[in-house]
Amino acid sequence: MDLFKHLPRQLLNTSNALYNKYNDAAEEAIETGDVEMFAKLNEQLHMAGFAHRESGRLNHAMLRSTFDSFQ
Repeated sequence: MDLFKHLPRQLLNTSNALYNKYNDAAEEAIETGDVEMFAKLNEQLHMAGFAHRESGRLNHAMLRSTFDSFQ
């Protein structure tokens, strides 16, 4: 279980870092017209957010199944 102890925090930090890169890339894409880099960062931001939300959902499901097994 130690493997997943810090996973949500790491995923949140990754998501926040990508969000900051995304904001910077949006301004740069407007100035330079580099839409491909902006689209790539958009996809990475979406996947990082998805991974963070999915880890929370899985954590909740594990706790719920543990409590249900005792009833």
